[in-house]
Amino acid sequence: MDNEKIGVFLKEKRIKSGIKSHELAEILNYHHKYITYWEKGLSRPPDAIMHKYSEALKFHIKEYLKVFIDSSDCYVNEILFQDQIK
Repeated sequence: MDNEKIGVFLKEKRIKSGIKSHELAEILNYHHKYITYWEKGLSRPPDAIMHKYSEALKFHIKEYLKVFIDSSDCYVNEILFQDQIK
């Protein structure tokens, strides 16, 4: 899994939305350092918060899933999500 690609995607979406990292952290109820870790690709956000994340930054969850799958080396993910991201 290439967390860096996911991080770049999330940072671009946050900047485009005009939300600062500490503001996003408050919305998600996480410490602002987590936002930095995720955006640098040091880790990735828990799947359980991605719906709230996408709502806060106004992107469709399918966009995230495409980046997630493209950054994954797991063929199973492609099979599981192929109908959802087209």
